[in-house]
Amino acid sequence: MVAGLFVLVGLFLPTAMLVGFSLDPLPQTFRSIAQLVLFLLPTLALVAAAMLLNSGLNLYYERRNVRQAAREGSPTQPRRAGRMAALCFLLSALLIAKILHNQYWLLVWDNSYDSIEYFWLPVPVLAGVIAGALLAFSQRSWGKLAGLYALLLPALLIAVSLRGMGVDFRLFTEERAGRVSQAIEAYQAQEGRYPQDLGQLTPRYLLSLPGPVILYGQGWCYDGGEGYYRLGAVDRDHWSSPELFGHLYAAQGEVPQLPPICEAEITALKKSYEFFNLSR
Repeated sequence: MVAGLFVLVGLFLPTAMLVGFSLDPLPQTFRSIAQLVLFLLPTLALVAAAMLLNSGLNLYYERRNVRQAAREGSPTQPRRAGRMAALCFLLSALLIAKILHNQYWLLVWDNSYDSIEYFWLPVPVLAGVIAGALLAFSQRSWGKLAGLYALLLPALLIAVSLRGMGVDFRLFTEERAGRVSQAIEAYQAQEGRYPQDLGQLTPRYLLSLPGPVILYGQGWCYDGGEGYYRLGAVDRDHWSSPELFGHLYAAQGEVPQLPPICEAEITALKKSYEFFNLSR
């Protein structure tokens, strides 16, 4: 369970770092190590989830064996075993859910970079099959049920991967911009003015602020005043293009004389990469 918790925490590291975002400024050696760790985490999580499921099934079987607990003179053992079994099942389910969530977003972000698509699948799918096979082999009483792990989990990994590969990241960003714009308009209708920053939209108008899916780590470019706003994001024509530009998604009111949308964000990005390139 402790190992499972550590792996679960590791799965909350940004999956998009695998496809190069936010790792580019790092030296090549550290970048490779970080990517290797991130790449292996889902495989470790699949093994940990199978081990937890195996422990949970064993504990559940132990709980049912009341006669054995009575012979050992420990009538409270079944209750403890039942609680531990529930915790094992819960942690295993959380690991699987997070693995599927990460796999989906990995393929979504992969579309916006130098996409390798199906090459992300073999290792986690094979790990799921092997972990499920070992689980089924170790579970004589629940072998058939445990064997579903080796079939169902790879099928789910393939399904969410295909769904992620089918996402048009630019259209997806436009849809998110539309949701943010609607929240801005709702704020204006309620408050009589546009928000000064997008943080004012949460949690009343948006439970959480969805960001653009163009460059990892880059949020919205936003300017808002009493009677105007404009919403944009840093964009590029192609993943390999060095030229960045501001993409305007929505605007309302009479916008005063302001610099082009996202100019400050683009300048900061260029300076950060120049700094890391000089420090190598």
